Amino acid sequence: LALNGGRPEQLALRDFLTCFLSFREEVIARRTVFELRKAIGAGNINKALRIANYFSNNTKSYPIPYVLGSLFNYFVQIFQLHSLKNKSDNNVSSTLGINRYFVGEYKRASAIYSMKKISKIISLFKEVDLKSKGLNSNNNTHKKLLNQLVVEIMS
Repeated sequence: LALNGGRPEQLALRDFLTCFLSFREEVIARRTVFELRKAIGAGNINKALRIANYFSNNTKSYPIPYVLGSLFNYFVQIFQLHSLKNKSDNNVSSTLGINRYFVGEYKRASAIYSMKKISKIISLFKEVDLKSKGLNSNNNTHKKLLNQLVVEIMS
């Protein structure tokens, strides 16, 4: 008996292993994207570029729309943090919808990225998203786009 797509099902061993491996790949993908967000938030460009290169070499597991969406949400949350009057850990946690454990990381990122810088970063996401879809592009590969995005965010 296993959960398959959120529904309990009785599966053969082969089907169970396929579901399990798919689930593990999803968990690892989410965790690795989280590590990219963490590296960018800490201002660690070397680690961020290593992760971006890994994503670029594994586009099946890390499609650019997924990575862009996660980074976009991260910067929207940092922007929201800037606008809060009450910056207590409990208020930040509940307002941003994050675990209280991560509030310190978000506060450190907000010290690095001002509201003005985040506004520019959000514009970058739009540009990169369009380029990744073939619009306004000079045939940039996803690898170049993601690396360029990381450099521009952190410069």
